[in-house]
Amino acid sequence: MFLEKLKHTKINDSNLLKHTFIVSVSLLIANLMNYLFQIYTGRILGPEKYGILGLLLSLFYIFSVPVESLKTFLTTQISKIYSKNRNSIGPLIQKILRKMLFLGIVFMVLLTLFSGMISGIFKIGEILVIYLGVLVILNFIFSIFKFSLAGIQKFKKMSVLVVTSSGIKLLMTVFLISLGFGIFGAIYGIGAGLFLSSVIGIVFLRKFFVYKSSPGVKDSKSYFYYTFFTVLLITLFYSIDIILVKLFFSPEQVGYYVAASTAGKITFFLCGPVVLSMLPKASAIEEKKKNPKHLLYYSILYTLVLGGFATLVFLIAPAFVVKTLYGTAYAYVKNLVGIFSVGMLFLSLTNVAVQYNLATKGSSHLLLLFLGIFLEISGIVLFHSTLVEVVKVFVISTGLVASTVVLRECL
Repeated sequence: MFLEKLKHTKINDSNLLKHTFIVSVSLLIANLMNYLFQIYTGRILGPEKYGILGLLLSLFYIFSVPVESLKTFLTTQISKIYSKNRNSIGPLIQKILRKMLFLGIVFMVLLTLFSGMISGIFKIGEILVIYLGVLVILNFIFSIFKFSLAGIQKFKKMSVLVVTSSGIKLLMTVFLISLGFGIFGAIYGIGAGLFLSSVIGIVFLRKFFVYKSSPGVKDSKSYFYYTFFTVLLITLFYSIDIILVKLFFSPEQVGYYVAASTAGKITFFLCGPVVLSMLPKASAIEEKKKNPKHLLYYSILYTLVLGGFATLVFLIAPAFVVKTLYGTAYAYVKNLVGIFSVGMLFLSLTNVAVQYNLATKGSSHLLLLFLGIFLEISGIVLFHSTLVEVVKVFVISTGLVASTVVLRECL
């Protein structure tokens, strides 16, 4: 059905392939450095401490949902405003920056107040929880600049931002861990990458900050809340499982699971450029009262090609992949990584469909996503005798959601 529709669709992807290629190359470089970061920390810290770092990063992803939801909000709204008046986006960026900075400070204060309780539940140091709050603030600032550049379709400048952040993070982490900072070296490295790349973001967008007025954004609050909960549920799919595993399994097994999850996420993040390129284009076409459905079909096709290739590699040669990434200490992970990648491919397809839906303001998928998260959580709580069982629950829940959401959006 999908292929038949694609066959009869006009061959015009509005430079989607070109911009996807630009973003893909930059994110490929950035993600390569991100995975070198993961490989280095996994090998040097060992399964137990690497498990703690994986938990911190999962909490970081969840706490970063407010600004991640701006990916869709900023890129679509800025794309619409920019197409009408290029000088009007500065005030919108500044307004959102102030609000997110305030929200980040609130997160920081709350994490500080409840650091003792959080550290007690997950058996990690209080100071790590507090430092997590600092990273959340820095990520809020960095992400606003990144998504603003995507909204005006300055993909090359956005690529510089992303690559710089990942490169500094890797270099600083290697340097600090080699000096004996351990997990703190990784935390400081992430912070340095976010801070310095945010400075570059200010330089790239500085000319827009001199204007004092901007057109109103219709239904911005309701749209932002819808976006927020959609991104939250997508993020929970690949984060909540690690938190639950931390509660049910030994520290060493948690380290194995984090390694498998991180490797499996290669499939998900490999498909990210497709979504990031599609958002402003679909929004701009929809604003002109035209049908951008062809962008959805092409995006699904590109996701199947990119994600399908990665999944195939993980299924055919899991032992080779795990040994290359983490070494012999993580040999058990070969039993998990192939299945995990299948689940990440399902999640990638779901993400394409829901992000397109957000860009074109179609009917909500929130209920289906919520049911998928409920299935994942309840499934892991009931079936967690082995890590393989947990991964199977993840694949089943993401597969059911993908089949319903993608079909619903395409029909």
